[in-house]
Amino acid sequence: MGLNLISFSCRRAQTGTPKAPDPNPKKFTIVGLHEFPPYTVAIVNYKGCTTYGGNKISVYRATKEDIQSAKELDPHFLGNGGLEPIARFPASTEGLETAVLMVKVLNKLGQ
Repeated sequence: MGLNLISFSCRRAQTGTPKAPDPNPKKFTIVGLHEFPPYTVAIVNYKGCTTYGGNKISVYRATKEDIQSAKELDPHFLGNGGLEPIARFPASTEGLETAVLMVKVLNKLGQ
């Protein structure tokens, strides 16, 4: 017997629990960038987003310059071939440490 994710998510949506607003990919401020080529860990604040004070920690296979020059920065995994994260972490000290550890391990493994 497996978990039916579709019916679970539908029931949860019907409970009336308020959904956090999605980040607007055009309304963002870069709070910090940590580059470990070919990866960059980005701390980004999205205006109007309420979870974690609007902050998101994402890992991109991109340079600092790629991220700094972006007109839109969507933290979702869209699969559209644009600049999108390869991983996301909680916007906390532990989340940042884990993101940095991940890219260091990937680099050590030659990924």
